[in-house]
Amino acid sequence: MSEVEMAYSSIIENFSVSTVLGELFFEDEFIAVLRSIDSSRSVEDIVRILNFHEIEFLINNFNVCLIADALKDSLKKELFTGFDEVWLFKAQLPQICLEGVPYSTADAMYEKNQMDPKTLEVFENVRCELLLADGVDLWVAAREKKVFEFVLGLSEG
Repeated sequence: MSEVEMAYSSIIENFSVSTVLGELFFEDEFIAVLRSIDSSRSVEDIVRILNFHEIEFLINNFNVCLIADALKDSLKKELFTGFDEVWLFKAQLPQICLEGVPYSTADAMYEKNQMDPKTLEVFENVRCELLLADGVDLWVAAREKKVFEFVLGLSEG
């Protein structure tokens, strides 16, 4: 596995999905898959939350997706308040439903200080750019080292 394909992952104490997303520059081609919002994980619950907040979305392979502008809108509306999981893709969505992939929020953690290996395997296989999942702390997985280091740098102030 090459360095670009290998996931860099870590946990960042007392950090959140919204903090990182608020600092990222989203190019138009970025698309987010929302796997959890405030511990709500079903497609129906996530769709209900997005409709309530009047945020545009699309469904692709049973994944709830936001284009870059909708993701920016969700940040303005303070959608992400904890126990959220967001997978960011560049230009193309995963060709599989991510519903069966283990979650990475704090209320679904595989083991203390370790992301589920199956989650990391799927992350790499679907060519996700960045996975963010929080609860008490923030799990981060990035495909590129520079993105991973950028997120770690945010936590250091």
